[in-house]
Amino acid sequence: MAIRLDHLPKHEDIKLYQDDEMFKMNSDTRHLGDFLVFNKNDYTILDVGTNNGALLLYAHKNKKAKHYYGVDINSRAIELAKENMHINNVDNCTFYVNEFQTLKMEQVDYIVSNPPYFDGEHVSLNVDKRKARFAEYLPLEDLIKNSKRLLKDRGSLFIVYPCFKLAQVIAMLDKYKFGVIRLQFVYDENKDDALVFLIEARKGMKHYSKICKPIVNSRV
Repeated sequence: MAIRLDHLPKHEDIKLYQDDEMFKMNSDTRHLGDFLVFNKNDYTILDVGTNNGALLLYAHKNKKAKHYYGVDINSRAIELAKENMHINNVDNCTFYVNEFQTLKMEQVDYIVSNPPYFDGEHVSLNVDKRKARFAEYLPLEDLIKNSKRLLKDRGSLFIVYPCFKLAQVIAMLDKYKFGVIRLQFVYDENKDDALVFLIEARKGMKHYSKICKPIVNSRV
């Protein structure tokens, strides 16, 4: 186990421990953290697949919550998330070592997730990294169905997903009565097509989408 101390990009006051043997924060995490918008005061938020807790720290930096929750199937990740909240003086948090599909807790105002979305097998990766990256551990339908179960009425779900699965995501949100509120595409400066998209979908709402200005990742 090789743990090192970093910070959130653009937020050097927010410390972040990362474990090189587990999934580390990447550009998807950073963009999703910046995409979060909260229109409620004293809100509650759940991070699904919380890993080291980076998205909860982004939420805290954006607007302080009444309570933060995180769930992950990896107990080592949960211990790291707890430590990251502690070193940033965030004490109003609860973490679960559990599958999201069977998680039992009170409903929350917001759910955020940088979920596993790759298909196939990569035997070269260790088991912790496979669980963080591959959709077999949290299929898209399971994510959306259980987000509906654990969100309050008109609560929002924030996720990042690859663009070639956009139609699949929209269809699944339709199935579970989520309306797309905001959508933002992320590009690489050296590629013509968008790589991933950020989406906010609201429980029990019809689609009323705002297409945000695209993000372009620079290699500099």
